[in-house]
Amino acid sequence: MYSSMEAANSTSTDDIVKRFAIADYVVFFLSLALSAAIGVYFGCTGKKQRTTQEFLLADRSMSIGPVTLSIFASFISAITIIGQPAETYTYGIMYIWVTLSYIPAILISTYVFLPVFYNLEITSLYEYLELRFNRASRIIAAACFILQTMMYMAVVVYGPSLAISAVTGLNTWLSVIAISVVCIFYTSLGGMKAVLWTDTLQSGIMFAGIFAVLIQGFIISGWDQVWKDASESGRLDISVDPNPLERNTVWSLAIGFAFYWTAIYSTNQTQFQRALTIPTLRKAQMTLWLNLPLLIIVTIMSSVGGLVIYSYFKDCDPLTSGRITAVDQLHPLFVMEALGHLPGLPGLIVAAIASGSLSTVSSGLNSLSAVILIDIINPLRKTPLSEKFASMFTRVTAVVLGLIVIAFTFLISVIGGAIIQTATVLVSTCSGPVLGLFTLGIIFPCANGKGAVVGVISSLAITAWIGFGASFNPPYTYKYPTSIEGCPADVLRSNSSLTTASTNKTVEELIAESRTGIQALYSISYLWFTLIGVLVCLIFGLIASFITGGNDIASLDSRLISPVADGICCCLPKRYKKYFYCGVDHHGKYLEESTSYDLKKEEAVEDSL
Repeated sequence: MYSSMEAANSTSTDDIVKRFAIADYVVFFLSLALSAAIGVYFGCTGKKQRTTQEFLLADRSMSIGPVTLSIFASFISAITIIGQPAETYTYGIMYIWVTLSYIPAILISTYVFLPVFYNLEITSLYEYLELRFNRASRIIAAACFILQTMMYMAVVVYGPSLAISAVTGLNTWLSVIAISVVCIFYTSLGGMKAVLWTDTLQSGIMFAGIFAVLIQGFIISGWDQVWKDASESGRLDISVDPNPLERNTVWSLAIGFAFYWTAIYSTNQTQFQRALTIPTLRKAQMTLWLNLPLLIIVTIMSSVGGLVIYSYFKDCDPLTSGRITAVDQLHPLFVMEALGHLPGLPGLIVAAIASGSLSTVSSGLNSLSAVILIDIINPLRKTPLSEKFASMFTRVTAVVLGLIVIAFTFLISVIGGAIIQTATVLVSTCSGPVLGLFTLGIIFPCANGKGAVVGVISSLAITAWIGFGASFNPPYTYKYPTSIEGCPADVLRSNSSLTTASTNKTVEELIAESRTGIQALYSISYLWFTLIGVLVCLIFGLIASFITGGNDIASLDSRLISPVADGICCCLPKRYKKYFYCGVDHHGKYLEESTSYDLKKEEAVEDSL
């Protein structure tokens, strides 16, 4: 999905006539102005973000609606809006099966992880790790979050800006600076409330942009023709091959990616901090469930959008013909060609892409401010910062981090592909080990601090090894055929070396050519990376815990362990559930022996049910 950034200085799009009109610029900058205005409003009203509770957690007074949309918008970034249609165009509709992974991810996040973290009344997710294990595990997890979030924010800003610039004429750095400055402004001024309400606005803009592409695409090509073209090209084919070397299968998307989304919704500060803005646990859980239909809808629409774009370009592939330099430019090119005649509509869709960047970056800046203050600064001091100074510190931190993001985007533009590969690897390889670390703590009471550190370091080392190996030794992947047989004569004459179609090798042929030994390890689908990280962390962590003497379960605070049996075996009487608690006393000593008449009566009633 980051391929558009590999051609930073190669945007051969002279044949594209349509460019941004005045109406498009007005719509685009108006959307940015509205976001900035929300920051001004919350920065000048109420408590004016004078406390860290207000700045970081919105005083825990937010309603379900804006928090739901903010959680949704935080990880439905601009890369999703332009990258997912490109994924379908290139690799077919298979990615739509990722919707199956959302259900177990949200189920686990809602009933296993969130209740433990929420009831501890912590602000940073990584505080849990010091309570459960030790400070070293807390610092490792916090460092992973800081590093991967900073890199990801830079990619989210720069990549889409470059893709948009290539086909609209909107200057890349104008887009980068505008998005970054507006983000820094309303995040540092309006705090969490501004972030939540701007995310709500931006979610609406993103949906409007996605709908506009679908509606206009079906108007041009026709509903039946879009599906016919997709079927004839093989883009509706489904793979149920369990081979982990195949890029996309039902199994890897439904199972492998379920762990990725569990990491996002369970053990990521950006999402957890939004849940904390809700006054009750039940409402916080509801926001996660309300995310489920939103995720499914946007995934389906974006995937179908890729089929619409293919139907439009089926006879003259823009990438093969040289009209664009990277597949991520397909979506912006389609917007300018198919919707360019409607004043302001291209501006709306580019605003939707920008909104994806804004929501991701603003959420990241606010969460990073919290982690740096709570997990890095406060532990280094004998006493925490005063409320007044802490509030000022979080504002300044948001500004500084925003400027660093701009610096990172400049670094990406200079260095090119290598830094993008590094950013991609960091994001994909950190989520698994961190999820494994939290799983050790929350599910396995026998795991101790030494085992946790050994587990997460081992997992980070192995997943980074596989990730970097796959990045610099990319596996073979099947791309569906494209054609330039219908290209205008002037396009064909401009490049005499053009071929009429891409490779016709089958998936089976490509897998047969796959490498063996260590090279085969690098060919594992990226969808399994998070699961690999979790398993490595659990295996090494539990072994190390056993070797180092395990954990004193009797003295363990039961609030730090999830009573999974209460959810899985909810119909069992309490006295039987205790056998599933692994020695942790979740509901009081009366479960083991009690002389209380009332409690015995309660158990007798339960047994009769």
